[in-house]
Amino acid sequence: MEETKKTGVKHTGKKGAEPKSADEEVLALREQIVGAIGTGWPSFISSIAFLIMVAGLVLAALGRVEARLRINMGDQLLTAAQGMQSGQALWIESQKRSARLVATAPDVRDSMMALGEEPDDQMARLEIIRRLEAHLLTKDAPTAAIVLDTEGKALARLAPPRITADEFPIEQRQRFDRVLEGASEVYIGFVSHTVRDGAPGVDIIVAVPIQRRDGRVLGVYLTQFDPTDRLHQIASLGRVGRSGRSYIFDSAGAMLAVAPRGLEPLGPYQHPGVESELVQKTAHGQPGLFLEDLEDAVGTKLLGASVWDSRHLLGSGVEIEEREVFELYDEVKRAILASLFAVSVLCLSLLFLLNNARRRMTRGIDLTRARLESTIAERTAALAELNHDLRRESEQRMRHAWELERIRGELEEANHKLAELASTDALTGLKNRRVFDEILSKEWQRAQREMRPISLLLIDIDHFKALNDTLGHPAGDEALRRIGAILRDGAFAQRAGDAIARIGGEEFGILLENSTAEDAEEIAQLIRRALHRAAIPNPKTRVPGREIVTVSIGISSLVPREGDDPGLLTTLADRALYRAKHRGRDRVVVFRGDHLESEEILH
Repeated sequence: MEETKKTGVKHTGKKGAEPKSADEEVLALREQIVGAIGTGWPSFISSIAFLIMVAGLVLAALGRVEARLRINMGDQLLTAAQGMQSGQALWIESQKRSARLVATAPDVRDSMMALGEEPDDQMARLEIIRRLEAHLLTKDAPTAAIVLDTEGKALARLAPPRITADEFPIEQRQRFDRVLEGASEVYIGFVSHTVRDGAPGVDIIVAVPIQRRDGRVLGVYLTQFDPTDRLHQIASLGRVGRSGRSYIFDSAGAMLAVAPRGLEPLGPYQHPGVESELVQKTAHGQPGLFLEDLEDAVGTKLLGASVWDSRHLLGSGVEIEEREVFELYDEVKRAILASLFAVSVLCLSLLFLLNNARRRMTRGIDLTRARLESTIAERTAALAELNHDLRRESEQRMRHAWELERIRGELEEANHKLAELASTDALTGLKNRRVFDEILSKEWQRAQREMRPISLLLIDIDHFKALNDTLGHPAGDEALRRIGAILRDGAFAQRAGDAIARIGGEEFGILLENSTAEDAEEIAQLIRRALHRAAIPNPKTRVPGREIVTVSIGISSLVPREGDDPGLLTTLADRALYRAKHRGRDRVVVFRGDHLESEEILH
């Protein structure tokens, strides 16, 4: 018993089998486990390959982090550029609104009309100048304001403009001409590079027509704005990071504002230390993200984003030095790679030491191998006996499981047959009266909720008793089966809420959801004609001119009202059926729901 407990295997009790001590077995197993620690140079090479694979995975993960960081920074730069674009648009629109207020002022319009009638009317001219002075006193006032007639002649001016309409480039001149043609307002979309006191400058020009009430143009109110300070403020708001730069430029690539402001423009196209590839591409119709291969004039790698305002012909761009974006990432990357290198060196050193220890330990393995083989043989025999018992028990359980599965299948099949027998008529295969009543109740409630019509057809075989008495019950059963097949296969009721059932000895019912009396009557006539074509013999019928099975059909159709009972539909259809038989059979009578109070029966 002691040996069994120590080894964990039942002793077979064979004679001649020398029992082994626990110390010997533990020592042998320990030496075998120690021997498995390393297998020489192949294990060493495998370990190196594993370390290389780990390093590759780490580098790949770092690459994905770098790509994601680059994309995120691109999104931030694009958001900043879009914010600058929105600021420019809002400022320009505010200038347009202030100019429009002057151009549409009644006193300005009246003064222009007076000057049109009397060009030397000084009072009218002074009134216009007063309005211009008031505009120049507002916040963000224009640097120059001038009122022109339709010929381009100046009628009144304050602070003479640095550029006249005659000096506009072709595209801006065309836009100015639109004002004279009666456009409601026009932003010239022009940034003029003028020279004032020998220094370059920029002006934004807004022109608004002055019109009579009938829309005829009396003249043009033209204002010029110096956007330098405002555009520099907007550019400063779009700057990102310590090394970030932001630009506002026109369609020629000329920079109008640069942040930080120390990068002041020398001229329309020259700036100290600024030669932006981003600006050049955007001005030539290629705005977007610049996350690769973007450098400045001195070769510094950059990330950038730009947008183009086609309405105001202005571009916005934001750049940041790549080294600032990846500064923290590079520090983390160096720390990870250093740690990975240190761990690799440590692992290889431990592997080398373990491999040496393995070689020393394996010398004792050969001494205990024979004893272990004997022990394994004994345990294998015990396990084989146990395995045989387990296999026999497993086979028994599998046989029981198969038997249970067979019984379960038979029960399911029996339950299915019972459910089918409980819901169908055994002779015709149609639904029985119980199922038909359940469907009628459900569809009646739905028709009440949805205020939709519902129709019921009650079909009764004419002189069926005479058929049974003359040809026998087998012939009657065959007639019922054939009629059931015609109703089932004739596509008379195929919708989800429709139902066909045998509800009595020779009586059938058809329920039609969402069907009017006319729909139901049409189907009933189709059923009559189908039975005529089937020509089921009934020599004892008393229907004139017929020796075949015919049917009488009563129809009720109505929209259920609150408080009505589905039995009402059956009662009305039964009355209609009674009237069909009373009138000679082989016919259809319809009880219409809209004649419920008068109980009128039509056919």
